[in-house]
Amino acid sequence: MYLAIDLGGTYIKRAFFEQGNWFAHEQIKTPATKRELLALISSWAGRDGTKGIAVSSPGTVTKHGSIEGTSAIPYIHEGHLLQEIERATGLSVSIENDACCAALAEVWKGNGVDCKDVAVIVIGTGIGGALIKDGQLHRGFDLLGGELGYTLLSIDPVQRTAVPFSEMASASAIARRYATWTGQPGDRLTASDVFAAYEAGDHAAKKAIDAFYFCLAAGIHNVHYVYNPEKILLGGGISARDDLLDGVRHAYMQLKDQLSDYTLHMPRFERCHFQGNANLIGAMHHFMQQQGQ
Repeated sequence: MYLAIDLGGTYIKRAFFEQGNWFAHEQIKTPATKRELLALISSWAGRDGTKGIAVSSPGTVTKHGSIEGTSAIPYIHEGHLLQEIERATGLSVSIENDACCAALAEVWKGNGVDCKDVAVIVIGTGIGGALIKDGQLHRGFDLLGGELGYTLLSIDPVQRTAVPFSEMASASAIARRYATWTGQPGDRLTASDVFAAYEAGDHAAKKAIDAFYFCLAAGIHNVHYVYNPEKILLGGGISARDDLLDGVRHAYMQLKDQLSDYTLHMPRFERCHFQGNANLIGAMHHFMQQQGQ
C-alpha cells in the first residue's frame, strides 16, 4: 500500500493506492506551517502496511527533491522537503511538480494516451503547467519548461506593469475579483463560493466567472500558438465542472472576434480525464517509475 499526497495552496489531498485500487480519499485545508504538514503526513503514513509516499507539489522540483521557485505554500521552498518527509516517516518518498504529475497521469491512462505532444494547464490556487514532448516530460534547460503560470497575460507598456497567467486565470483570481467587486474580505472566499453565487444568479459572480473564462481562453490561445500540441488538457479542481469547456469555448469566440484581422485556429482542448485526482495518480506513477516498478 502506498500513500499519494497532492499539496495545494488551499487544500491538501491524500489517497492510498494498493493493487491498482484507490481508497480513503480525503481533502483538508493546507497546514499553515511545515511542522504541521510533516505531522499530518506522518499520521497518514502511520497506517499499517504503508510502503512509500508519492507527493505532488507546486514549485520547481529538482532531481534531489528540493523545491525551488515560489508557490502558494511558501514553507515548502525552505530546506529539503523530500528528506524531511523521509526523516519524519521512515519511508521512501518521491516528489514531482503538480502539473507534471497531472501530465504523467494523462499520458499514462488518461486523455493524453497515444498523444506525442500534450500541454496540461492545472487550474488551482495558481496556474500550473506541463509539456509532454514526444511522449516525455519536457523540463527545459533550467527546469522551467511548461511553467505556464509564469507567462504574462497582461502588460501595460506605459505603467511598465505586468500580470502573469497565475494571477489572471486561477481559482484564487476568481475569488479575488469577486471580493473586490463586492467589498468582501478576500480571505474568506473560495472559487467554489463564487460559482455557487453565480448559479444563484449573483451578477458580480457572473462577471467574475466570465472574466475567469476569458483569461483562461487567452492563456490557452498562447499555449496553442507557441507549442501547438495535439491536445491541451485542463486539470485542477475546477476541471470537474461540467460547464468548463462550454465557458472556455464561448470566451475563445469572444477573443476571436477581437482578433478579427487574424485567421485563428480553434485549439483542441479537453478536461483531464482524472480531473481533480490527476495529481495524485501522476504522483503515484512517478513514484513507481523512480522505484523501477
